Amino acid sequence: MNLLSQIALSYEIDKSKIYGRHHSAHLIQTAGLLRKHGCRKEVIAAGLIHSIYDSNSIYQNNGVPITDRKNIIDITNKEIEELAYYYSLAHVLEDYNHLVSTIFPKRLIGDLADILVCDIIEQIIWCVDEKKIFTYQDAYEHLHKLSPVISYCRESIKVDYYHYLQTSLS
Repeated sequence: MNLLSQIALSYEIDKSKIYGRHHSAHLIQTAGLLRKHGCRKEVIAAGLIHSIYDSNSIYQNNGVPITDRKNIIDITNKEIEELAYYYSLAHVLEDYNHLVSTIFPKRLIGDLADILVCDIIEQIIWCVDEKKIFTYQDAYEHLHKLSPVISYCRESIKVDYYHYLQTSLS
């Protein structure tokens, strides 16, 4: 059983669909992007569960309470859980310049940047490329917000990012 399925046995992951899919579909596709870009297996696994701690999910899930971090460590491992936990703190920042602040361990910045960027790119692929719910121009604000962390991403993720950024400016 994969990590996401194990977590879904105890926690609400897929309460509602948004834009025609469940939360787990987004998580699986984000992990797939991280795999495509050659990220380490721990980063891919963290991408698979990256927003499980989101208590304000657009999917209206309860998610996993922060107080249950030990349970998630037992299911995954400390490194995977730590990336998912810090993602939950990072993705709600108004300004990603704060990602390189003392709150976030320096050793995780590159991995967190890869997850943050693949998360947004995956949503653009689904909502713009696949479903045509939004336009590339609608995605510009989300892409621009990522600019402070792009330098920390692996090269192939940067290429995808700049492709979508350029397209959003057209």
